[in-house]
Amino acid sequence: MTQERQNKTRFFEEMYLNHSEQLFRLANAIVHNPDIAHEIVNEAYLALWAHIEIIITYDSPQTWLFSILKRRAIDEWRKLTAHPEIPLEMVKTEPVQQEMPLVRKIILKDLPDDDRELLSLRYEQGLSPDEIAARLQISSTACRKRISRAKRRCAKLLEEE
Repeated sequence: MTQERQNKTRFFEEMYLNHSEQLFRLANAIVHNPDIAHEIVNEAYLALWAHIEIIITYDSPQTWLFSILKRRAIDEWRKLTAHPEIPLEMVKTEPVQQEMPLVRKIILKDLPDDDRELLSLRYEQGLSPDEIAARLQISSTACRKRISRAKRRCAKLLEEE
């Protein structure tokens, strides 16, 4: 191993031994999740290693390292708070009743058969317009137009009710 490589390795090891616990505490204080905090610390050290030739020349490389960690932790905190995780136990597994009696009545009684079939395939069976087009042996464009028209007719019937 060359002298330069040894110096970089020694510098990295010293930075790790001297600052890793403090970095973890800072990251954990920001994100409130030890697993994510460990990942952030690892990312900070990866950034250090990637830029070690420059960082080794700094008067205060630990300031750079703490700054990188803090920015990454705050970014992660923003992601976590923007999209919070919901425990699986809190998610209802029973099917949600989405049909409204009036809409169902209109679909069964007042809509033409073709419209009823299209809307049933699309919204009750969950088929995509391309799947419906293949089933009805029509083009995808024609299928999309027919679905759009059927939805307009259904909306018009709802307004009349």
